[in-house]
Amino acid sequence: MIYTFAFSMKGRAASSNLLPALAAAALFCLAAAPAVNLIGLGPDEAVHAQPAMAWLYPERVSSFWPWLPWMLSSYMGTLKTGCFYLAFLLFGVSLPVLRWTMIAAAAAGAGLWTYLCAELYGLATAWAFALWLGLDPSLVLKAGHDTGPMALSFFCSALAAVALLQAAREKRPEPWLALCGLALGLGLWHKAHFLWLLAALPPALLLFARKEFFSRLNLGTAAACAAGFLVGAGPFLYFNLLQP
Repeated sequence: MIYTFAFSMKGRAASSNLLPALAAAALFCLAAAPAVNLIGLGPDEAVHAQPAMAWLYPERVSSFWPWLPWMLSSYMGTLKTGCFYLAFLLFGVSLPVLRWTMIAAAAAGAGLWTYLCAELYGLATAWAFALWLGLDPSLVLKAGHDTGPMALSFFCSALAAVALLQAAREKRPEPWLALCGLALGLGLWHKAHFLWLLAALPPALLLFARKEFFSRLNLGTAAACAAGFLVGAGPFLYFNLLQP
């Protein structure tokens, strides 16, 4: 009976922590909506939209990239290109579809970061964080008119952080660590600038979560995280390290 009550309270706490996360995502979408019809494509939008359209309509749009390449250059993968491809396939090719694809990714990242805030610092802080993050003009405009690799990197880093927190709390952390590694690997595949976050992660863990880090560090947890990372970053690593 005590266990059932504790499980029920844990479920209620998790549900209440989802509320500011959902609010942050919704607020972010509302704030970014005016940017959907801004005239002109950002450099990053054009670079990824063109091959995505070429894969859909090879007879109408020329491209020097093969169908579904792994990399567009040595430092830029096709994660965003694949997202545009799926969005165009499902909803048609248009500027609003292109923009909403990245807004949705950034909004999901805002929701995940807010959920993390609620788990670590409580609901009051999370609601304030949701309001700040959902209305941050630099973040909103950058996602709505995506001139750089912001939205997907933001989402990948948020997913990795939430997965890392769950790994620290669960009795079997391997699945969560695999998800964390996958998110970090996808961020690196997306664009090499993600290396800055990867370089900052080990010292951050040692400074602020040393006890939790070493208590969970073993062959199984390290292998799970590494396996997820290799899956996500595989194309980037192959292109830059292994190909002749």
